[in-house]
Amino acid sequence: MPLHYPTVSREFAAPEQRWQNIDIFMKRWQVIVLAVAVILVTGIVAGYRAGVRLLQDKIVAALGAGSGLSELKVNWFSIELLGLSIDAPKGWPTARTLEAERVTIVPDLRSLFSDQIRISTIVIENPYLSVVRNPGKIGDGA
Repeated sequence: MPLHYPTVSREFAAPEQRWQNIDIFMKRWQVIVLAVAVILVTGIVAGYRAGVRLLQDKIVAALGAGSGLSELKVNWFSIELLGLSIDAPKGWPTARTLEAERVTIVPDLRSLFSDQIRISTIVIENPYLSVVRNPGKIGDGA
């Protein structure tokens, strides 16, 4: 007849065996926390990039057909439009009506919680603005 030895539960295990079980748990716990942190950071980065891309598409759509934007930078308190260009309408003497190397828009932070967003500051660096002047006196209504 084979001998059957009773199994020892964790409460009655030898102290060194209990410490081994705790060490295994601690190693698993660190791996789980690391995996959750990596997944969380990846999700935040992906969400940020998707949000910036969506914002860029909305800005280009708001500027109208023929507008272009090289890059969009979203900072904590401002939005930077890099390489902004707006094509001229038909019959305009130049190819573009507006070009700017950089446009920095700072919204009024209090308005971000309302339905209307107000702009606090707009700074345009290296602008080119094409303007057509009609012949005649200014203010004659023609």
